[in-house]
Amino acid sequence: MLLEPIEVSLVSPELADRVAIPAYDNLTARERVALADDEPLSFLHAIGLGPDPIGAAVAGLDRVRLAFDEPRSRAFCYRLQQGDSLQTGLVCGIPFDQLALVRPHEATSPSRVEALVTYTEKVRVVSSPVAVAYRHTEAMEALMAVSTAGTPSHNFVSQDGLRQTIWEVSADDVRTAGASIEAVYITDGHHRVASLKAYAERNDVKPALLAVLFAHDDMTVAAYNRILLRMGAAEVIARLEALGARATDLERPAQGQTIALFQNQRWLVRLPAATTDSAAARLDSARLDEHVIGPLMGSAVPGGNIVAVPGPVPIDVVQVAEAHGVAFLLADPTIDQMMAVADAHENMPAKSTYFSPKPRSGLFLRYFD
Repeated sequence: MLLEPIEVSLVSPELADRVAIPAYDNLTARERVALADDEPLSFLHAIGLGPDPIGAAVAGLDRVRLAFDEPRSRAFCYRLQQGDSLQTGLVCGIPFDQLALVRPHEATSPSRVEALVTYTEKVRVVSSPVAVAYRHTEAMEALMAVSTAGTPSHNFVSQDGLRQTIWEVSADDVRTAGASIEAVYITDGHHRVASLKAYAERNDVKPALLAVLFAHDDMTVAAYNRILLRMGAAEVIARLEALGARATDLERPAQGQTIALFQNQRWLVRLPAATTDSAAARLDSARLDEHVIGPLMGSAVPGGNIVAVPGPVPIDVVQVAEAHGVAFLLADPTIDQMMAVADAHENMPAKSTYFSPKPRSGLFLRYFD
């Protein structure tokens, strides 16, 4: 696979902890506004908040860009460390003609893709590297080892406790290590990849993708659990009984199982086999949708009365009961399962994988001028 340095501005080391923001999708709208109000240099201002997000982003970028150096072509090793989780990736450009080797495992929303294209056309920047996984190679391992042995340009802890460290990498080293990779798999950024392709077609250009590549065996993946709200007790009990549910004291299910939290009780359910044989259909999330959530709700798509909760986020059983709901816990999927779905050109059910920690916005600034 061909990898290249990419022309970006880099945030000042002295201002990095003020500019870089927590994982955007993990913040509520109220939290985003509060963080932006507290820090005038927060990159949230350049993302755009309020009733006119594009106008706010253009104005915010004028102020925030003062924290960045002049753009030039370069690449970086980028380390994320939070608690016991540590992963080091390569920030670089994936040329446009290599995007066929960037494999998705989720469907995208046309309206969300269009919103990102509009942002790119109006604001003319992106700052969030698309996170991708590659199957471990010795060449990439050697690149990481040599690069991170030196003195980093940036080493700071962000507001949410994530330590981020950056080292610059030579162009020759990037190209040599990239040649050892056959394909990469999107772990965070499906809509950003789709929007880059749409932007390229609309504007007759072929821009490289700002990406960060992590070895697959360094990545931490969790399931999304499900909460069904405002459920009738009789139908839930009937469905659990039909699936042979039994009371349990287990905290987490094993692969092929789900634990239902209902009326302050815990029930262990063995998920029936999928009715079709494909990499996606065999996933626990797909089997839960097919045999449990679909029959109960008529749909299994998150939204409305179906709430998807990232695995690391605890579920308050009392609140679920008070909302006349039922929660379903799933075992964490594996990175190999995700890659198998992508290799088969299939899609996982929406909200099946949660990767953490996530690369942050506000460190690398890529212009579309």
